[in-house]
Amino acid sequence: MDSGLLVACRFGSGWVQSPYSGSKTALMLPIFHLPSAMLSDEDKKKMTNRLRRVVGQVEAVGRMIEADNECVDILMQLSAATGALGKIGEIVLEDHLKASITKTLNNRDPADRQAEIEELIALLRKYADV
Repeated sequence: MDSGLLVACRFGSGWVQSPYSGSKTALMLPIFHLPSAMLSDEDKKKMTNRLRRVVGQVEAVGRMIEADNECVDILMQLSAATGALGKIGEIVLEDHLKASITKTLNNRDPADRQAEIEELIALLRKYADV
């Protein structure tokens, strides 16, 4: 069975799906809501390149398992892929926080501000490694 990777990101108001490996099956990775004004085209390109490297690392793990490579080597490759995904998550979270904090500071309605603050707290609790 071919198990490729399909990354789904929300830029602005819609979802963008980027298939990797040309596979028929896919793993969906929702990656936060990214305000389109926050990420430059260069940042998007860098993130896409990072994701492609992760895909290559994950595919390499599959090949290593099939080839009965040493467990330590497989773990090293998994660690590299996990670290790369973590870095992408940090970048996305940082951009989201910048946009959300700016929006919150500009909001004059106290109830809306409080709701936005609670949303940010929930986001941090869910995604920050604290």
